[in-house]
Amino acid sequence: MNVEPPQEAVHPVMTTRRFGILLAISALFVAGLVPYLLYRNILHQNYFYASLDSYPTPKEIALKLHCPGRPNMTANRLEKKPQLFKLPLRTQGRNIIDSAGEKVKLMSTNWYGASDEDFVPGGLDVRHRNEIAATIREMGFNSVRLPYSDELVLTNPDVPEKFWSKNPDLTSWERKEAGGLEGENAQHALDSTSTHDVGSGDKENNSTLTVKALDIFDAVVKSLTDEGIAVIVNNHITQARWCCDANLCDATWANDYLGKVCRISQTEEQWIQNWEKVMRNYVDNPLVIGADLRNENRSPLGKMLWSSWATAAEKAANRLHALQPNWLMFVEGVASANYLQGVRSRPISLPIPHRVVYSAHVYGWSGWGSLLKGPYWSRDYASFAYDMYDNWGFLLEENIAPVWVGEFGAPDVPNTGDVNYWTNLMNFLEEMDADWGYWAINPRKPKGNETETYALVQDDWVTPKCDYRLKLCNLLTNFMSI
Repeated sequence: MNVEPPQEAVHPVMTTRRFGILLAISALFVAGLVPYLLYRNILHQNYFYASLDSYPTPKEIALKLHCPGRPNMTANRLEKKPQLFKLPLRTQGRNIIDSAGEKVKLMSTNWYGASDEDFVPGGLDVRHRNEIAATIREMGFNSVRLPYSDELVLTNPDVPEKFWSKNPDLTSWERKEAGGLEGENAQHALDSTSTHDVGSGDKENNSTLTVKALDIFDAVVKSLTDEGIAVIVNNHITQARWCCDANLCDATWANDYLGKVCRISQTEEQWIQNWEKVMRNYVDNPLVIGADLRNENRSPLGKMLWSSWATAAEKAANRLHALQPNWLMFVEGVASANYLQGVRSRPISLPIPHRVVYSAHVYGWSGWGSLLKGPYWSRDYASFAYDMYDNWGFLLEENIAPVWVGEFGAPDVPNTGDVNYWTNLMNFLEEMDADWGYWAINPRKPKGNETETYALVQDDWVTPKCDYRLKLCNLLTNFMSI
């Protein structure tokens, strides 16, 4: 009788040796994948300088451009320029319209500085604010996004003369809403542990001349609107500094949930009160067309932040409409203003209709949500356009609401990825006929005086940079519609 030897039982659990081999193979795969993604998404697309003679550039650059000279401006001019809009503005489906029902296209630039450590819009130490406003209009922009920080409002510091030295008339400027902060905001400002030297003047230059930050902000608004330029005021950041990073103290409109961690702490109510204080002076200035309620909300919740942000935005908008019902309310998406898909299920709803404009920001480094797709500077047009439609383009395509791309930009000396992103974005903005706001006019960053490579003007603040990016040298009335 033949008896077969018993077969070895196969254990369902993988042997330690086999597991080790598989783990080693996986580690090798990951070790190879990470450098590949790094190369594909960053170095390959945005490391090498672009040859603009051979690399595709935006369509408008093919036009014959005429660079304007310096504006024939005097700092003390009294006359106002004609308005560029029939006011007030409204929304109708996907469009912003004027009082005659005609479509309006916001072609904006950002003028930053008041949201940063120095509490003053950039360039006032180089040019009179009227000259800068005239340059902005001559370059073809019809509107300006003007950011401020909550810290500026809460403390209203004295700004030393060195930051506004070309604007000596500011010493006689006094805000109509005189006096200090009131109530809860006043106590909060006193409790703030701000490290800024407020009210001491410029000790280095032995100057005691200072001007209040809110006075300077008001004066800049008036210079812009006297030039016929519309102003969109923007709450950019809580603590006065460069935005944006992973610091949770500045990630959203309120940070009191963090306790005493933040140098400047504020509740949602304080955030709204700050808005009221800033905007109250502009109730009778029709060219202050609205409020960009908060810059680039972001949190570990990611896209799930939209619901709570929408509720807060409605509260702030309603309070501001109690001051001036004509103001447009610009509501940015979450995830650093990249994502507005939440509007489908939770749109912004206000008692005063036709006032909501949604806002998105699009930069070359955006789009990190999909590791395999990579940032926008590495995408082909099909992939880029897919994300744009999904994130915010559907609002225009489906005639739901206007979208203002309130920030985008690229350096004056681009890498290949910069030009790839720029070309894709120009094509998409043209295709969608979206409103837009370029970041930024400023040639220098605050505090360290670092060169702003995204600048639209030279260091003199009046000479445009005629390069591949914008059709700066002619009026931008046909921009995006070539």
